[in-house]
Amino acid sequence: MTIRFRHAEPRDLDAFLQIRDALQPGSGNGGFLLGSDPETYATYIREALVWVCERGDAVVGFAIALPDSLFRQTEIWDKRQLLQADPEQASAIQALLSTEQHFAYLEQLAFRRSDARYAPALCLHLGRELFSGPCSILLATTVREPFLNRAAWPFLEIAGGRIVGQVEEVYPRIGKLVSDVWMLRAEDYRQRIPFHPMYQRLFPDD
Repeated sequence: MTIRFRHAEPRDLDAFLQIRDALQPGSGNGGFLLGSDPETYATYIREALVWVCERGDAVVGFAIALPDSLFRQTEIWDKRQLLQADPEQASAIQALLSTEQHFAYLEQLAFRRSDARYAPALCLHLGRELFSGPCSILLATTVREPFLNRAAWPFLEIAGGRIVGQVEEVYPRIGKLVSDVWMLRAEDYRQRIPFHPMYQRLFPDD
């Protein structure tokens, strides 16, 4: 069956909600979602960078990156002072976050469990567009405790991302959530990704 990657459209909202409803904390490679509602998804589709993966006629996964202006309005941006890292690294990261560079945030990556293998390819489409613009640093968080969510790991690792610290949050029904904070710099992405076999298959003319 044909696999296709494209920008999200308003008609995809129902598929987003179906994927969200199927993903519960601790579900494994398909990811998991917390606190996402129809209005938020509609806003993301209009204002953020959102790609979907289609298998046949069905949307089976999506990836959402918040550009700098949206990222700075989020709760996770407000919590940036809570980053836990060794003192020297924490100081360097806080100094970096106080600059005027253009940041982006990988807000969500979600797939039907049976189609999670397409997640890295979808992220490569998103990353290619993201880093062709003004974005200089992509940040992401991946849950480590009380369960491990690896959905974004393959993309972040092949693209040159690195874990720079952790952040703790508290959610209803779950309690304390510990997440790794990843940083992916545009220069690292551009140095590594063009030589990766998956990227070369997806974008042979680049």
